[in-house]
Amino acid sequence: MSWTGKVLTAAIILPLAAASTSSQSVTFHRDVEPIMENRCQGCHHPGDIGPMPLLSYRDVRPWAKAIRIAVLQRKMPPWFADTHYGKFANDRSLTQGEIDTLVGWVDSGHKPGPVLLLRPYRADVTNLLSPGENVLEVAVTNTWINQLLSRGMKLAWPGEPAVQPESSGLMGPVRLAPILN
Repeated sequence: MSWTGKVLTAAIILPLAAASTSSQSVTFHRDVEPIMENRCQGCHHPGDIGPMPLLSYRDVRPWAKAIRIAVLQRKMPPWFADTHYGKFANDRSLTQGEIDTLVGWVDSGHKPGPVLLLRPYRADVTNLLSPGENVLEVAVTNTWINQLLSRGMKLAWPGEPAVQPESSGLMGPVRLAPILN
């Protein structure tokens, strides 16, 4: 897929299907990362009030036990408004389901999970663009297992059934969207 046009700031958005997983254990990329993006990264990124960035698994993993304690005690994210007086549009506090997810991730060994399980993938290409006309080419590939199976390889371990293709791939159009500041 190619796109040509004049853009100053843009992101490529790829809606990918999640690979099927045999275990429903909580993983960072599938379950925890969306919570971090929605509830934590507003403050926990370089140059802001959060004392450490929480932008990636590598950032979050060392703080897993501290995050568990902070969310169970409802210290993070900080929210001081009294909920007895109603709901607030800017409420950043965690739902009980989000707390359960974070605690479950820590208690189950804080696994990263496959990166393929990201929600629509966003790549900021702003720094790659030059003034004037730019051409962006997007290549979408499949999972490693599906690539091997498509080449006719038989994947099986002794005494186990053969590996089946994973549910994955591009599930919608690739969009080029401007980033609005």
